[in-house]
Amino acid sequence: MPRPLFSHQMVWKQEATGTGATGPPGPQGPVGPQGPPGATGPQGPPGAAGLSGIWNYKTTAGVADPGTGNLAPDVVGAPTILCFSTHTTGGTDARNLFLTTQVGDVLLAQQQTDSTKWGKFQVRAAPVDHSTWFEVPVTVLANGTGGALANNADVVVDFNRSGTTSPGIPVGGTTGQQLTKASGTDYDTAWTTDPQQLTGTGAPAVGTGNAGDFYIDTSTSTMYGPKVGVSFGSPESVLGTGAPPTIGGGPYLEGNRLRVLVAGQIAQLRYYAWSAGVARKVTLWRNSDQTKLGEVSHTAPAVGWQTVTLTSPVVVAANTDVTVSLDPTNDIYGPIAPSLSANITWLSGAYGTTGSGVYPPSNDPNDMYWVDIVFQAGTTPWPVAMQPGGAPTLAYRHVQSSAATTWSITHNLSFRPNVSAVDSTGREIWPGATDYTSATTVQLTFSAAVGGEAYLS
Repeated sequence: MPRPLFSHQMVWKQEATGTGATGPPGPQGPVGPQGPPGATGPQGPPGAAGLSGIWNYKTTAGVADPGTGNLAPDVVGAPTILCFSTHTTGGTDARNLFLTTQVGDVLLAQQQTDSTKWGKFQVRAAPVDHSTWFEVPVTVLANGTGGALANNADVVVDFNRSGTTSPGIPVGGTTGQQLTKASGTDYDTAWTTDPQQLTGTGAPAVGTGNAGDFYIDTSTSTMYGPKVGVSFGSPESVLGTGAPPTIGGGPYLEGNRLRVLVAGQIAQLRYYAWSAGVARKVTLWRNSDQTKLGEVSHTAPAVGWQTVTLTSPVVVAANTDVTVSLDPTNDIYGPIAPSLSANITWLSGAYGTTGSGVYPPSNDPNDMYWVDIVFQAGTTPWPVAMQPGGAPTLAYRHVQSSAATTWSITHNLSFRPNVSAVDSTGREIWPGATDYTSATTVQLTFSAAVGGEAYLS
């Protein structure tokens, strides 16, 4: 039997086809050469123009149109005015440059081809617009070492702004102050100080402290305040301008005791000089504690009435008793006469030992001496807030003994009080008008004359 060619089964193998899985990435190759530069980007917007320009300098003197593109001084070598064309040499319209130029700005003009030739000027008045040219008033501050600017030379002019104070921020101010509105006008502000508690010996002077402050007189323990604004009326005095009826021997210390009926100030004193060239002291005293409120040494240049001014006006409250004295003096007096001021009452004459420099202790109820005060009624800036050893004054009672349609009430309160009134039978009545005529006075007006009482609180 024939033997087969193969002793085992034949298997036919066909070649595989298709794509196998991707292998891992190979290592990165070297960097290639740099490519060519990109195209240039678009041009940016032009920058803001500087505050400068170029003009052609002309040495023609006088104040006139210098011509288009030109600059000329009124006086060559010492200009007080620079005349500028509205346009620069390049044709730029510089009108707004001049319209915004202010007093205090500085102009620096340099010859374009020579840095040693220049001038520095400060604007001293607002530029004047002549349409095609501007007149700029200046003061020369400095000049270059190279001499004057040359005629027909191009000059670069630089405008340096001086700046202005910010609106609403006034100059001045010190530590502890703050800005407050001074009025309803925009930006109208002022530096103010918070209210202070001040102390001193004697009543506060008009110029002491600021509005809102309180003041304690340590000699009497009297508290004043809060300080308010004040205005004063016309000067008033007890005596006129005539000579005393009697001029006797001397020397003496003489004066008058007076009561000031309304609040105000005493800024001056008066006396009659019977001779010229004699040094005298005129003194103002407070009667309640015999304190010297003010004194002036004076030598009369002539015979007659003399008026002397106190160093600081003395503020007085309503119903304040004072004494004005003269030392030394001859016996200068006359009979009692009505006061020429409705706001001052004469109480008595006063006298003492000359040369003592003290309060005249003795009264003379029968003679008026030719020594006087100059009083101005007004609202005191320092109302009394508290009397020694007491509480603040909060109420006041007024008695109207005679019937009248108008009740004028002077009180000792430091505020504008509420007012109620009754007639003489105790029945409540109502005024037609209530007027606060000053810080310490109030006026009630009735339709008919009536007497009674008013209560202020």
